[in-house]
Amino acid sequence: MRTALFLFVFLQTVSYVVTVHLECRDCICTITNWNPGVDGPLAVDWILRCEMDLYFVNLTTPTIALDHIDRMDLVSKFYINIAKSPIQNVYMSSRAKIFRLTLTETNLTDIRFECQNNKLEFFTIIESRISVLPDSIKLLSNVKAIHVLKSFLKFIDFSLFSKLSHLEHISLSYNEIESLQFPDGQSEDFGKLKDILLSNNFLTTVSMNNFNNMRALETLDLSNNRIVSFEGHLESNSLRNLDLSHNRFDALSFCGWNLTGLTKFDANNNILMQLPACMETTMSSVSYLMLSSNVLSGGEIWPQLATMTNLQMLDVSHNRLTSLVWCSTVLSLRFVTARNNQIKELRVPFAKEGFNVDAGCNAIEQFDPSSMSPNVTFLQMQCNPLDCSWNRDLMNYTGDAKCVKNVTNCKSCQVESEIGIS
Repeated sequence: MRTALFLFVFLQTVSYVVTVHLECRDCICTITNWNPGVDGPLAVDWILRCEMDLYFVNLTTPTIALDHIDRMDLVSKFYINIAKSPIQNVYMSSRAKIFRLTLTETNLTDIRFECQNNKLEFFTIIESRISVLPDSIKLLSNVKAIHVLKSFLKFIDFSLFSKLSHLEHISLSYNEIESLQFPDGQSEDFGKLKDILLSNNFLTTVSMNNFNNMRALETLDLSNNRIVSFEGHLESNSLRNLDLSHNRFDALSFCGWNLTGLTKFDANNNILMQLPACMETTMSSVSYLMLSSNVLSGGEIWPQLATMTNLQMLDVSHNRLTSLVWCSTVLSLRFVTARNNQIKELRVPFAKEGFNVDAGCNAIEQFDPSSMSPNVTFLQMQCNPLDCSWNRDLMNYTGDAKCVKNVTNCKSCQVESEIGIS
């Protein structure tokens, strides 16, 4: 039986002729060099009784309407992928049985969705010319994920997403977003939204209280922006991962915040001069704390960090710390990375079993191995003036540490410093 693919389009006729290539296998079809106005509808020589993937490559028409695809009653769902095509406009009918729509490397500037579209669940645009999200996005009543990446978005109105009761993931990374607007919070808004990814944009200031009514939010990624300050207080019991890395702020205060469920906090690559105020009380459940490539100095940070009883991994490498003195038996902490600082004093008299310390590329000239707890299983002191490194698990080490003086500078430390700065 011959079953036609009814993909009717609005088109501009091209003056040249190319050969349409259609290749199908196991309900996956790749269509190359197709212009519907010149080549007519496509046809497949078998009955389709499955979910079907359609890959359009070099779709040679600037405007396409995905319509009447519902006439193929034997296909339960379509996954439409349009790639490497000069297409500029897309219109999607509510009748189209399209479960996933992906547009990659196109000239897309506008996309519209018909009212009562309850079929589309995954919507993705990558590398396009689109600069504004269409209002019709709010009509996607069943959508679960919206991804618009590597495009030219400059402003985001979150009211477009607030009533989408099935929406779980929003990714708008690698755009040119400068500002965010949020609706007045209502308890039923953003009911299932788990992830908001806004990395690699142009944000400079963010009002954190706008995220407080997102009761299911688990991940908030604001990394790789130009943020110099945060306004408001973030209060969330659901948030697990907060990424503020690669921005431009020199101070943070978490006083008044409440993040009781947070397990991972990343503030790498900023210009923090001291630990965020109230961090130990606001983020008491944090397990993974990343503070590398800032300008933390001295040695006053350690008593404050020692009160974070759920901490498992701490990274303070590439700062300006002058000491590492850990005198706490914090139950969970196992890994401390403090490479590429200016540490001269290293002592860990108390530690839980299996404690690991990486203090390579520092300035330690004097060191007493007896100042380290027997529970320090791994010690890395490579590229210090004095190297007393050990790995008790690997070497079955039980005796005294063997220390070696380094008389030359380590090139590896210089390379690490350059990478850390970048």
